[in-house]
Amino acid sequence: MSSKLPKHLSIKECASASGKSASTIRNWIKQGKVKTKSKKHKNSKVMVERDSLMALLHTSAQPTISGSGVSKDNRLANVDALKQKIRDLEESLRLLELVSKSDKQMITNYQHLISSQKELIEARENENARIHKEFMVVKSDYQLLLESNNQLTTRLSHLNTYLSLPWWKKLSSSLLLEDKSPTKASSFDKM
Repeated sequence: MSSKLPKHLSIKECASASGKSASTIRNWIKQGKVKTKSKKHKNSKVMVERDSLMALLHTSAQPTISGSGVSKDNRLANVDALKQKIRDLEESLRLLELVSKSDKQMITNYQHLISSQKELIEARENENARIHKEFMVVKSDYQLLLESNNQLTTRLSHLNTYLSLPWWKKLSSSLLLEDKSPTKASSFDKM
């Protein structure tokens, strides 16, 4: 079962089949190198006889790269343009790799900075805890000294009162007797 090929091709189909440009096909038509189907109407498409095109391609025409429709000079210019574009893209890629490397280094530096800041914060928290403990010890010592001072002030007041008494009242006074409260004895009590 063979497929029946069309007898006539449009200019676009001819260009695709021959590997030539549409303008080359039109030139061949003007020069009479290929036969065309007669137009039914003034605005009808120009149709080229397939056999006429094939005969021309087999005898005199040198096909270019299949389907390109571009002359050798234009292909070389395109190749040069593509090479330049490749160089530009390679340069852009190189720059992006440098930026990426720089960004990675910056991230590493930030991670080290964050780590050292965490260590510093932890050290300060430990120092704050130590200072707080010392403060609590000093506060406790201060409370003891304050109580001792109050006791001494009371004893001093008793002594002043005792000394201000006349001698006969001093004999019966209990002002110098020891305080029976459960506090530490001062050096004055031991006298």
